Amino acid sequence: ALVGFVLSSAAAICAEGEVGFLVDRALAKLGPEGQAAWTLAGKLGQATVVRSIAGGKFIGEDGKDISLKQFPVGWYHQGDSSKQAGIIYEKATLNALRKYVEEGGGLALTRAALAMVRSLRIESVMTRLGGPGNDGGFAGLVPVLPKHPIFKDLKYAGRVVPVSNR
Repeated sequence: ALVGFVLSSAAAICAEGEVGFLVDRALAKLGPEGQAAWTLAGKLGQATVVRSIAGGKFIGEDGKDISLKQFPVGWYHQGDSSKQAGIIYEKATLNALRKYVEEGGGLALTRAALAMVRSLRIESVMTRLGGPGNDGGFAGLVPVLPKHPIFKDLKYAGRVVPVSNR
């Protein structure tokens, strides 16, 4: 079920148009899960690497400045580590990401990056952070917008209680 959700989520992210695939280091230095997410982004749609650098700035693979505004969605996948550290967690970068969202950009945060919602001051609840691997834990999902494409073809197990039918 998780693999289906991840694939469904990635497909919905990429369906929005060209995706700015956010990284906090050179693409070649991403771990195996980061590399897999990048490969998937390229297979599902058009994706451009957007690397965070000091001062809340972003550059493309060519090293030139790039604006998040040119992408309908920025996707940050953090699967190789759950540490909330590094340049993407610097105050200036978090401010730039928050501004991008406030101005209408979409920000998709997958795996450990989901916990970034607290650092971005989008959510006050502390999310559970687990390291890479199989911890055998179960997690529930309650869609606020159950008709959003990200949930298309998702098979629900157990009780489903939508928060909203918007």
